[in-house]
Amino acid sequence: MNWNFSVLAYGALVVSVAGCATARVRPVSPRPNLVIAADNAPAAIRFGAEVHDDFVIPGNSSIGEVRVDAWTWTLTEAFRNGFRRYQSSSRRISLDAADLSFSPASVNGIGGTVAVTATIRYRARLLDARGATLAETAGTVHARDVTTSASGLTDNAAQAVEAMFEALAREWFVTPPVSPVPTTSPPLSR
Repeated sequence: MNWNFSVLAYGALVVSVAGCATARVRPVSPRPNLVIAADNAPAAIRFGAEVHDDFVIPGNSSIGEVRVDAWTWTLTEAFRNGFRRYQSSSRRISLDAADLSFSPASVNGIGGTVAVTATIRYRARLLDARGATLAETAGTVHARDVTTSASGLTDNAAQAVEAMFEALAREWFVTPPVSPVPTTSPPLSR
């Protein structure tokens, strides 16, 4: 069998992303890109029982096991970084689920994973000051980029967190622009 450099390089990436050692997603401070109306912005976030702080994403045949540390801290930091300048209402977000996973984004010629992307399946509610549900939503978001190494998993997860808060903001806090009132035009002359 003729092994060339590109096959060996792919093999190194497969080992780093899907290898035997447990990879880690460490605490990080994501920065969602938000512009919203201040009077609609939530002032706080809370987490449902399904959102765990430290957990392990089980490995499979494509991707090795990934340990996630301080997940609720990361989510809280993203909330603060996205909404801090707006916190003027008594509304709050209840993040009832925020399930992080990684899936293959690219495989090599022999079927090995060479790049992965972070995905979050979420379920959230917007609550008023009394805790009554004003709106609820669920969705799936992905990181903007892929990563080819275990050391890139934290940044890739941060991108997925940013995408989740950006999706929530678009759905709940961004008011569509008002269409201009049509003006009557004089009839066209012939």
